[in-house]
Amino acid sequence: MIMIVGSRVKLIEFSIDVVTDSYVNWLNDPQVNMFLESRYVRHDIDSCKKFVQEVIDDPSAKMFAIFDLESGKHVGNVKLADINSRYQRAEIGILIGDRNVWGKGYASEAINLVEHYARTELGLRRITAGCYECNGRSLRLFESLGYEREGLLKEHFIYEGKFVNSVRMGKVIS
Repeated sequence: MIMIVGSRVKLIEFSIDVVTDSYVNWLNDPQVNMFLESRYVRHDIDSCKKFVQEVIDDPSAKMFAIFDLESGKHVGNVKLADINSRYQRAEIGILIGDRNVWGKGYASEAINLVEHYARTELGLRRITAGCYECNGRSLRLFESLGYEREGLLKEHFIYEGKFVNSVRMGKVIS
């Protein structure tokens, strides 16, 4: 089991044990899932365990639970997907599900820790990310961490009944 410890958060490689009622509630919370494709499905313990097992079994993915160091509470998840060792790149996604810790730097620290892991343990040199153009919090987060806007997919998603653009971002981490 992989564990990465930072100054405020600890990342633990995801396991089925992390799937709790709190985790399921995040995925069903309209404020938490408003920019997630998973918002179209009602989640339960079994569906979440099935998803987590699929990620665990996927050799091109690594998912970590984000824990607050002080309280020991699970506050979110961060995932590397589409890991490609030939081209030394992956896609990152993050969810801070505990709304009590929004805006307190947990996402920034978790992303920095995963970038370091990706560079030193997986030999990656580039991380990409994407988000809805109307998701200002995600855009500001990734830009504050050095990600650059590299592309725009016009009318790529539907948000609140309207087509919206997807912003593609990237960062060289080596």
